[in-house]
Amino acid sequence: MLTYSVYNTTTNSTLKNKHWDDLTTTEKVTLVLSLVLILVLIIWAYVRAMNCSNNNPDSRAIHLLFATVDPVLYLLFSYFLDDMCK
Repeated sequence: MLTYSVYNTTTNSTLKNKHWDDLTTTEKVTLVLSLVLILVLIIWAYVRAMNCSNNNPDSRAIHLLFATVDPVLYLLFSYFLDDMCK
């Protein structure tokens, strides 16, 4: 949720009630780059979750849920906690 809330606070304040045609080029580039960054983080977290989880469905479900809820925290925890990714 932290990842998505940061995205919402950074984009909604400047882009609220604006249509795509009304945005400046800088706003469009910022919006597209932030969306691409979020998608890359989500995909990276999913791949990491599939590699870190065991083959049983319970382990996969928990890892994928955590990766979906907050991809950045999942990536941080999976790389820095020793017992999370076996």
